[in-house]
Amino acid sequence: MAEKAESLWVATSPKTDFSELKGNIKIDVAIVGGGIFGLTVAFILKEAGLKVAVLESERIVKGTTGYTTAKITSAHGVIYKYLISHFGRKNAKIYADSNQRAIEKISEIIKEKNISCNFERKPAYTYASSKKEAEIIKEEFEASKSLGLPVSFVEKLNVPFGFLGAVCFENQAQFHPRKYLLALANLIDGEGSYIFENSTAKNIKDGSSCIVETEKNKIEAKNVIIATRTPIIEDKFYLKNLIPRQSYLIACRAKDLPFEGMFYSREVNSFSLRTHSSKEGNFILVGGGKHEAGKSIDIKEQYENLKNYARKTFQVESIDYYWSAEDNYTIDRVPFIGKFLPDSENIYVACGFGAWGMTKGTLSAILLSDTILGKRNSWVDFYSPKRLYKETTKKIMDKKEDEIFKIPLNEGKVIKTGFFKKIAVYKDESGKIYVISPKCTHMGCTVGWNNKEKTWDCPCHGSRYDKYGKVIRGPAKRNLEEKNL
Repeated sequence: MAEKAESLWVATSPKTDFSELKGNIKIDVAIVGGGIFGLTVAFILKEAGLKVAVLESERIVKGTTGYTTAKITSAHGVIYKYLISHFGRKNAKIYADSNQRAIEKISEIIKEKNISCNFERKPAYTYASSKKEAEIIKEEFEASKSLGLPVSFVEKLNVPFGFLGAVCFENQAQFHPRKYLLALANLIDGEGSYIFENSTAKNIKDGSSCIVETEKNKIEAKNVIIATRTPIIEDKFYLKNLIPRQSYLIACRAKDLPFEGMFYSREVNSFSLRTHSSKEGNFILVGGGKHEAGKSIDIKEQYENLKNYARKTFQVESIDYYWSAEDNYTIDRVPFIGKFLPDSENIYVACGFGAWGMTKGTLSAILLSDTILGKRNSWVDFYSPKRLYKETTKKIMDKKEDEIFKIPLNEGKVIKTGFFKKIAVYKDESGKIYVISPKCTHMGCTVGWNNKEKTWDCPCHGSRYDKYGKVIRGPAKRNLEEKNL
């Protein structure tokens, strides 16, 4: 068949046709967003006896969740050594255990409700294709093992691509995400609970009783859960601490599937791999090309790289589908799950899944359903957005201290610290750090460091500043703003 610009999951599952919200209703919990998190938390809460309503601006499971690789795993790249060093062993184990619990929760729901969704247990490999990366992978294996994860280190594996060792996570899983979630949606809708499509939430009012407003109607609810990729209520905290990234996937039809399991490598020019076998045929899914969203990049080239790699590495009969995926990453690599703001009464959020939404979306559903149902959950403090509310700047600098440390004496550099946020850093000859805004005070363009004349120069209209941010030449009239970090 001809290549189709569509996700394999959307192309091989039925369309939905839930009604839009007409009139006003009153329920227990309103959930804004119909992806894996929104539908899973709605399902759990309905099973517990609450009346719920899911509002989706277009069609359910056609956002980020409909364009995933659909790996259900706690193998999230090189993460566990980082978590131990930044959050401590206790919190790293919470991350490990909660993601493992999410795998089992999905499995339990599928078995209990007899859902046909191509669910298969598979090993997940975080692999290296270079000697330098192999050493990092060995360290990640030791960290993962110390947390009780089901891991082993594999030095050799019979696969048709570069492989120099891997952390193998046993008994992980993969599935068809839309088949799974559309089954959940059908179980949610009815008996006083609802799925509303083409129903865009325009405003949310907090209180002892919350209000979710669409264009013409409203829902009154005891609790509201924001389950969109980016929270629909704009707040500076989330704008600063969420970073959107995009990646690309293709689905290749193949006569034979040449490897067993799911594979991921974080190296430059590396790929994410898994298979999918169904009545539609055998497919190899190849993903890669991750970059920050909005970056000027040749999209066609990203797909061509994936296609060339697939044809070179596997016996591909045809490339049937191609699509891109976008998700938000938090600056400290841990999702935000909990009260939307410190003073929120009954508005909750979960976001920043970092491209591992199958487990993180599910563990978010477990955590927030426990919270709303009044059940104790030991994961609360670790995942709460409150961990960064008062320490956003400090955490940003902790994350970037490596870059600042590497700046040579008497040199400067513009460093990105978050979503559309940058700082200009100058290190003097004694090692003292000066931090200023890189935003030119003339028209707001970003200045660059002139390493020959030791100045900050604006590329737009020629303004120049000395190394401390003082105006040397206009049209700018005001110095660059000092940053007190």
